[in-house]
Amino acid sequence: MSERYMEVVTTPVFLEKRLSGNEPPRCVDGRPSDDSEQGPQMLGGSINVILLECIYNGRSLNEQNAVDDIENLHEMEFNTGAHRGQHAHGEASDCGFADRMRDILRVAVEKRDLITKHLLSIYDQNKESFPPLPFNELMEKAYEKIEAYSPDEIKIKGEELVALVEKTDSKVETVRDDHTEEAAFVNLVEGTTLDTSGLNQEGTQVFNLDIFEVAKHAKASGVPEDFSIPASLILYAATEIVLVEDKGKPALPVEIHF
Repeated sequence: MSERYMEVVTTPVFLEKRLSGNEPPRCVDGRPSDDSEQGPQMLGGSINVILLECIYNGRSLNEQNAVDDIENLHEMEFNTGAHRGQHAHGEASDCGFADRMRDILRVAVEKRDLITKHLLSIYDQNKESFPPLPFNELMEKAYEKIEAYSPDEIKIKGEELVALVEKTDSKVETVRDDHTEEAAFVNLVEGTTLDTSGLNQEGTQVFNLDIFEVAKHAKASGVPEDFSIPASLILYAATEIVLVEDKGKPALPVEIHF
């Protein structure tokens, strides 16, 4: 991870879209989709929340637990969603988070010091935008659970997991084209997301994580925000390493939208 990773920069511009609260979650993926409702962006859509719940409670991410989590969200009146892409084949869904969750967890642990350093730097530069949190302490506590959770506890992933989510009355959208993301946003404005379609029309792709929307869905699954927020940021950073830097591409700058 280069030193410019997670630097706050000013471009590209974040196109804000208000959420009605009824849109199903979608992935942080910046590629275009012809069937997206442009709901809140999370890692793999609702898969983000499933993994958080399993890590927090020390449960295997298996078929039954994944279905239980989705059904619980529905009972709490949350819509759910995920995605696959045009490059899906065999066991691969073309959702990097769903396909590479085990690798992402391993990298999160292996790169703990570097990820922690950069996340703390970003938090320190944007304290006024976050709720008052003992962020360093929360990062350490989140890492305690992440490090205690073996990647081998992920029993279902990729297309198998996306298809399972699809069977639970969830919206599974399809993205197309190749990845050309220029930055990774963290959106701190509750009730909003990125107008990905508008940005795509300008010829731009970015990743985006609607962190407080993740926290809202996670809370409905019994996961407190003092875990869901730092843990999701850790997983987001690890996802960037696995899907961008480990493929030989330059590290993406992170932009904070507030």
